[in-house]
Amino acid sequence: MNILKPDDINFIKSCSNNDQLISFLDEKGSGILNWTDNFGRTILHHIIGSSGNLACVQLLLTKNADPNAVSGIDDKCSTPLHYAAKTNNLACVIALVDHGAKIDIKNSRGQRAIDLASEFCSTDCINYLHSIYEKREKEDELNKAKALYKSIEMNDFYGAKKALDSMKSTYKTVNEYSHDGNNTLLNSACFHGNKAIVELLIHNRADVRRNFRTGETPLYIACYYGHLDVVTLLAQTFSELLNLSCTQDQIYPLHAAIIQGNESIVEYLLTLRNVEHEKVILNNS
Repeated sequence: MNILKPDDINFIKSCSNNDQLISFLDEKGSGILNWTDNFGRTILHHIIGSSGNLACVQLLLTKNADPNAVSGIDDKCSTPLHYAAKTNNLACVIALVDHGAKIDIKNSRGQRAIDLASEFCSTDCINYLHSIYEKREKEDELNKAKALYKSIEMNDFYGAKKALDSMKSTYKTVNEYSHDGNNTLLNSACFHGNKAIVELLIHNRADVRRNFRTGETPLYIACYYGHLDVVTLLAQTFSELLNLSCTQDQIYPLHAAIIQGNESIVEYLLTLRNVEHEKVILNNS
């Protein structure tokens, strides 16, 4: 492996503009970008660790300097991103990330760039790297919610369970995601009619919000589409839904079942109504 000489390192550290660096690279050849010193540090490590000149860093990156190059054990196995985060060089951190620097690489002390930034109170870099982690987590949760919806659509119980088990914020994701902007995941499950999946969502604290546009409740949807086992589950778990109408048409779950000719559901709901009526009579006697 080619080694950076002390004279090369001293010159690199003294570079304050691109013209000097371009001249140096033209003289040495582009292969020098991957050369390291005795500590395993590349030119990119040295530029960031000395002047921290953004223009020079961007030049090296456009010439395909490796943003994920890891130095030797004597340098704690650090990447250029570790160097930039340690010194709170936000501009260089952004440039490195934009060119593919991996934010999860750990040094020999088990520290990521954000951990090193925290140790040295590099506030700007902490906030920026935290925002990347936060964005990545949101995208990850969104993908899991989409996978859950796909499983609901396919009546795939095990796929739904796998998606739920992998979520970091199950309650929030289950109740915030809507594939069409109107229906919650529970509403979608009631539409497709797999009781096991509906039960799984309820177990994971899915709430019973209405369809945002029509006002249809999960029970209304199950009654309308003829899923008796789901209707039974919902009526037993959320009895308050029996007396909530669809806000758009002011039609109750029982009426929805009647309109669709779902006789078994009509009979079941009437049985519940009769039981409630008998309770009222007994209480008043």
